[in-house]
Amino acid sequence: MMKSLLAALVLALTLVGVGSSGAADLLDRLAYKGPRPPDPRPFNWSGFYFGAHLGGAIAKSDWVDTFPGFVGVNDANTTPSGFLGGGQVGYNYQIDRLVLGIEGDGSWANLSNTVGACFQDTTQSCTTRADWIATVTGRVGYARDRALFYAKGGAAWGHFKYENPCPLCASPNYVATEIRSGWTVGGGIEYALANNWSVKFEYDYLDFGTGTPTMVGTPGDTFTEDITNRVHMVKAGLNYLFAGPR
Repeated sequence: MMKSLLAALVLALTLVGVGSSGAADLLDRLAYKGPRPPDPRPFNWSGFYFGAHLGGAIAKSDWVDTFPGFVGVNDANTTPSGFLGGGQVGYNYQIDRLVLGIEGDGSWANLSNTVGACFQDTTQSCTTRADWIATVTGRVGYARDRALFYAKGGAAWGHFKYENPCPLCASPNYVATEIRSGWTVGGGIEYALANNWSVKFEYDYLDFGTGTPTMVGTPGDTFTEDITNRVHMVKAGLNYLFAGPR
């Protein structure tokens, strides 16, 4: 059947003046089964990068009493939340589809929450704030050309501030600040755009454990409180890669 169709095509071309040589050339083109054009060059994730990110976070900050006779009593449960933004810098090394890397990032944050009736006293309130968070992490990823799926984990630091207004206490307000260290795990996806740019979407969990800051009122009026801080954070970012197509 196929031979009959090709023969009819040759005859038709001959009748319209293409000639036998033209028909033969056309048949050669139709029968050509050469190699396919090469695929686009795969993306190379190796190299340094830097960028910026925006996102949001919600934290859980639990206050527990340390005063003799009240040790272990839950005094307040705050849930600071808000926006954050900052930058990141890192380095990737790609082995086939495996991508290994290290990254450092820092975020200015505006996380805050106030609850009333803490310390079982309706006149008091308790506030937890976080104004910056930083991490240094290792990354391991799987590259599928321009898409990179990765997990990360490492060390974390955060700056926290606590306030306890107390109208009926010896001091009208108690305040503490601290830089807390902890650990983080997370993951995300990064996609390379044209001209060495990439976008990423990421989730991170940060655990700062339990610390015992000293709440300071008027001179000489202090108390301590066990406070546990954990943070859930999501970020969208833009990176410039010193790599690109191979």
